Amino acid sequence: LDAIELVNLSKTDEFQSVDLLINLAHLYLEASKLDLALEEPLTVARQYALQAIALAPSFWKSYQVLGLIELDLGNIQASIDSFTQAVNIDANELMLTNLGTLNFCRDNLEQALKNYQLAATFSPHSHLSSEMMGMIKYFQGDFTESLSLRQKAADLVGEAGIHQIWGAIADTYSQLGQAELALKNYSHALNIVAKDSLRGNLSPSDHAHQLYYLMR
Repeated sequence: LDAIELVNLSKTDEFQSVDLLINLAHLYLEASKLDLALEEPLTVARQYALQAIALAPSFWKSYQVLGLIELDLGNIQASIDSFTQAVNIDANELMLTNLGTLNFCRDNLEQALKNYQLAATFSPHSHLSSEMMGMIKYFQGDFTESLSLRQKAADLVGEAGIHQIWGAIADTYSQLGQAELALKNYSHALNIVAKDSLRGNLSPSDHAHQLYYLMR
């Protein structure tokens, strides 16, 4: 609330700043996730994002924050449209990956795959694009290609790893009928979870994954 008040002090009818409007949109977006005494913060956030777009229609950040707001409002297609506009102006791996995930959620698998493939060209040493492309191939039933992509993601992360990647590799081996390799990778995922547990940083999602690996 203090941050919103401070930023609002800089805003006047005579002085309009794209950065200021985007900051306000972000602040109200974050405020919507908290129990604060604000009336319809997402609606206010959307208004500021639209004002920023009207002031500078060629600035990608305005469309990015609008996409996040539309997503929280439950307007998935509007969110996709906003992220698409941002990508058309200034593409980068993070926005393309977000756009791919939104298209995946809408069951637009081919478009999601294109988004992830383009994201990989921006950050070829990042595991994220390979991991997500592997996911798409998995849901398309191409388990051999999925395994190749997921293994590439694991190699890029390194041996310490992210347990979800190794769990996904295990799932893929299972689909390919290679039970021993599936067991080996579920065990590796469990070992990573165990190490995270010793550090005391397991989330509820991590606990759910742990139970899944044990069940498998």
